[in-house]
Amino acid sequence: MELGWSLPFDSLFRATVTLPLGMEHTSFTWSDYHAANKSKAHIGTEVRARDFQPKSVGAGYSLHSSAAEYALFIREMIKGSLLSETWKAEMLREQNPIPENNPTYETGQTGWSLGFAIKPTEYGTRYLHTGNNPGFMSYTCFYPESGFGLVVFLNCDQIEPFYEGLGNFLDDPF
Repeated sequence: MELGWSLPFDSLFRATVTLPLGMEHTSFTWSDYHAANKSKAHIGTEVRARDFQPKSVGAGYSLHSSAAEYALFIREMIKGSLLSETWKAEMLREQNPIPENNPTYETGQTGWSLGFAIKPTEYGTRYLHTGNNPGFMSYTCFYPESGFGLVVFLNCDQIEPFYEGLGNFLDDPF
């Protein structure tokens, strides 16, 4: 993953993306800041220690951020200028279509871009991403056409009631 780069991936990511966007504490690897500030996980009624502390990059699961900082990235995807329009278009282009016989297709999602599921809706294309590490769950979505975005981070394993309420509010079940 770092072949040909002058910096390790997390350092390159921070230098070129998170720091210019004002995402001061967002990184793929555990830091002293995260140790001092990260919420504890709640699984059912049990409070867990901060046992998920990756020392190496796992692009699909190890990004440490806050909802406020991650919202800065979503804002960039909607209307920012740090990433070129060419880069954003490539990031949002369908890279991996979902077969029509796949249960995920039945939810209205048609494929995956680079990091986001794609769901055409009557309000425009919704790009969404969910996260699920033990005791932590997240949901984010955005509509580039309307400029609307949402970022939710939870330190529990109970996101399903949130999905139900959000689906009712948006008149679009999850």
